[in-house]
Amino acid sequence: PVGLPVATSISEDKEDNDDRPSRKYQYGCIALLLCLVVLSLTASVIYRNNRPFIRCGFKNRSGEYDQGMAMFQLTQDEVPETADFDEACKSEFGPDARVADWTYDLKAQGKESVELMINDLGIIPTFNEKYYFVSNEGSKYYEGGRVYFFENHGGSPPSNWLVHDQLGDITLGSWFGTGQVLCAV
Repeated sequence: PVGLPVATSISEDKEDNDDRPSRKYQYGCIALLLCLVVLSLTASVIYRNNRPFIRCGFKNRSGEYDQGMAMFQLTQDEVPETADFDEACKSEFGPDARVADWTYDLKAQGKESVELMINDLGIIPTFNEKYYFVSNEGSKYYEGGRVYFFENHGGSPPSNWLVHDQLGDITLGSWFGTGQVLCAV
C-alpha cells in the first residue's frame, strides 16, 4: 500500500510531462540559442551595393567591432597597376576604405580567416590569370616598379612566380598588369 501511491504519483507526473519536451530537447534548444547568440556577437553580414561584407571579431561595449578587425571587399572593376588603389577603394566603398595590406591586414587575420575571406569573395584558384592588388608593409611596389598582388594557387604557386610570401592558398607576388583591388572597409 505504501508503494502504490508513489507509483501512482510517478505515473501521474509522467502523464503530465508527456506534453513537455524532453530534457535532451531542452538542452539542445539552449545550446542552439547560445550558439546563435555567440554567432551574432562574433560575425555580421552587411550588404553594400547588393554585395555581402563579412566582418568577424568581438564587439566592444558600445557595440562596435574592435579596431584592427577589417572587412574586405573587391573593387567591382579591374584597374591597371598604375591606378591609385586607395582612391579606387574610397570611390567605391567610402572615405574610410583603403587598399588591404598583406602583412598588416591579411597575415594579421591568420590563415583560417583568409581562407574564409577568399571563399566569401569568390576568389577561386587560377594560375597567372587573376591579380588582386594589395600593399605589403605599407608599400605598393616591389623593386623596379613591380606592384604587389596575390593570386589563389591552391597553395601551389607556378614555377614562373617570384613568391614573396604565402598564406594558405594565396600567394603574394609582384608584376605589372590589371586586376581588382582588395579593399579594407
